[in-house]
Amino acid sequence: MSDRFKIIERLFNFGTFCLVLFLAIYVPLNLESDTGSDNTVEVMESVSRESETSIFCKNAAVATDSTLCSSLGKKILKMGGNAVDAGIVTASCLGLQNFHSCGIGGGSFFMVYNGLDDQTFINCRERAPAAASEQMFVKNPENSTYGGLSIAIPSEMACLAEAHTRYGSLEWSVLIDEIVTLLENGIIVTTIQEKPLADHAAKCTNAEMFFNEDGQIKKAGDVIYNSKLADTFRKIGKDKNAFFKGALGQDVVDDIQENGGIVTIQDLTSYKPNVEIPKNIDIGDLRFYIPSAPSSGPVFQFIFNIFANFEKEGVLPVDQLDFNHRIIEAFKFAYGKRSALGDPKFIKNQTTLEMLANLPTMNFAKQFADKIDDETHPLEFYEPEFEIVEDSGTSHMSIVDANGMAVAITSTINTILGSKMIGKRTGIIFNNEMDDFSTPGVSNNYGLPPSPSNFIKPGAQPLSSMCPIIVVDKNSGEVIFTAGASGGSQITTATANVAIRTLLYGDGMNEAIQRARIHHQLLPNEIRKEDRFDLNMIKELEKKGHVYYNGTGRGAVVQGILRRNGLLEAVSDVRKGGKPDGY
Repeated sequence: MSDRFKIIERLFNFGTFCLVLFLAIYVPLNLESDTGSDNTVEVMESVSRESETSIFCKNAAVATDSTLCSSLGKKILKMGGNAVDAGIVTASCLGLQNFHSCGIGGGSFFMVYNGLDDQTFINCRERAPAAASEQMFVKNPENSTYGGLSIAIPSEMACLAEAHTRYGSLEWSVLIDEIVTLLENGIIVTTIQEKPLADHAAKCTNAEMFFNEDGQIKKAGDVIYNSKLADTFRKIGKDKNAFFKGALGQDVVDDIQENGGIVTIQDLTSYKPNVEIPKNIDIGDLRFYIPSAPSSGPVFQFIFNIFANFEKEGVLPVDQLDFNHRIIEAFKFAYGKRSALGDPKFIKNQTTLEMLANLPTMNFAKQFADKIDDETHPLEFYEPEFEIVEDSGTSHMSIVDANGMAVAITSTINTILGSKMIGKRTGIIFNNEMDDFSTPGVSNNYGLPPSPSNFIKPGAQPLSSMCPIIVVDKNSGEVIFTAGASGGSQITTATANVAIRTLLYGDGMNEAIQRARIHHQLLPNEIRKEDRFDLNMIKELEKKGHVYYNGTGRGAVVQGILRRNGLLEAVSDVRKGGKPDGY
C-alpha cells in the first residue's frame, strides 16, 4: 500500500474514532438537557447507549432483565411485529432465560396501550383449583410452598394467546418458532441462574437437565437442554389454545396430578383470562393506566399520589433525608391498606370494596399525605387490618413500538423454581402460587389475623405485588413512561420509587432505576435497604424513630422506558445484569 493511501486510511480511522467519541460523550450529555433541540435527533444514529444498562432510541425500545430476550424483542419489532408480538416472544424467552422465576407454568399480568381509545388489561393470574379449600394448608403449611398441592392453575399462556388474538400482527407460529429455536439450541446458564440452581436443583422432580453427566449441578456457561419443553412449544405453535385442551392439556394435568396436585382438566379447560379496560387516573397532563386488584396497581398509585399531593401543595421534599422519611411513611400507609386486599370477585366486605375503589384516587391519598409529618408513629397509626402477605419471584418487561403501542408484562411462578415440580411429559416448571393466599386461624407475630379477602376459594386469584404500569400524555396520547419490577413484596415500592423520581423529580430512567433503594412494608416494622444504600442516611432515619433491619440483600429489579426529549430511554436494572435494546 502506498504512503498516500496509508495516510488517507489513518485519517479515515481517526475521523471514525472522533465520530464515535462524539456520539458516546456529547449526545448523552445533550440528552440530559431539558432544552435539547429535536434537530440534534435528526442527525443522530437511531440508538445511543448511555451505559450498558441504558439505551436511547428514536423509534422503539425493549427493556427486560435478559440481554438475549431484549434483543429478540427488537428482532420481532424489526420484522414488522408490534409491541404485543414482541411482548409474546419476550415473555416466552424470559420463561427460558429466567426459568427459576417465571414461565408458562405460572401466570402474568399483560397491559396493552394502543392509543387513547384502546387499552386492555389481561389478567392471567393463576387461580385456585375447584378442589381447593380455605383449610387445605392449616395442618401442613409447608404444602403451600412445595409439591403438587402448591400448584395453582397455570395460566400465562392464556395471556399470550388472548393478547395475540386481540392485537397480534405476525403469525402466531412465527412468534413461537423463535422460542422453539432457543430451546433447540439450549439455554446457557447465567451467573444469575447459578445460585438458584445450586440451592434448589436437587429438590426438583425430573431435574436431570440441571445436572452434568458427572452428577454435578450445572454452573454458569453450561447448557441446559429441555427437549420436553421444546415439544410443548411446538404443539403450542400449531394451536395457541393447545395448552388448555386436548392431548397437551391432559399432559399438563397429568404432570401436576402425578406430583400430588389437584388441578383437573376441567380447571384447565374452563380457565379464561379476565380482560378489562385498565383504570386510568389523570394527574396534570399525565394519564396513568394501572392494573386492578388482585394486582398491586392501586397500591402503586396510592404511593405515587401521596407525593403528587405534596407537589400540588408545594411541599414536595427536596432534602434526601426528608424524601426518604416521607416515602417510607407513604409505603407504611400503603401496605396497611394492602393488607385488606385480595381478589375483588371474592371480597364480601363492602367497606373493603369501597376502600379499594378509592385507593388510587388523589383525594383518598391526600388524607394520608396530610398525616405524614417529621416523625414516625406506632403501628396502629398506619391502620393495618390484617397480616402482610409476601410473594416472590417474577420477571418484568416493558416495550414501546414505532407506532406508539406499549406493553408492560409481569410474569411469575412465585418462589425460586416454583413448586419444584417439573413435568416429565411437558418439561414445564410449575408454580407454587397457592402460597400467596392467606390461611385462616393463624394470626401473625403482631397479633394481626389473616385477611378473609385473600383466603383460598375455588377459582380465586391470590393477592400479588405485581404492578405493570403505563403512563401517557393525556392530550397527545404519546407514551411517557412504562415500568414494572420483579422482587416479591418490594415490587410495588420499587416501581413507585422510580415513577416518583422520574415523573415528579425529573430524573432520567437510568438514574432512577440504578439508585440504591429502601423498602418498608409496615410488617415487619423495619426499614430494609440494599447493600449499597448509605448507612449514614439510615442513622439519620433512626433519629426520626425508624427501625433498621441490619441485613443484606438485593432490592427489586425494575425495567422501564421513559420518553425524554423525543427519545425513548430504555433501561434494564443493573441488579440482574440484563441490557435493553431498540432502534
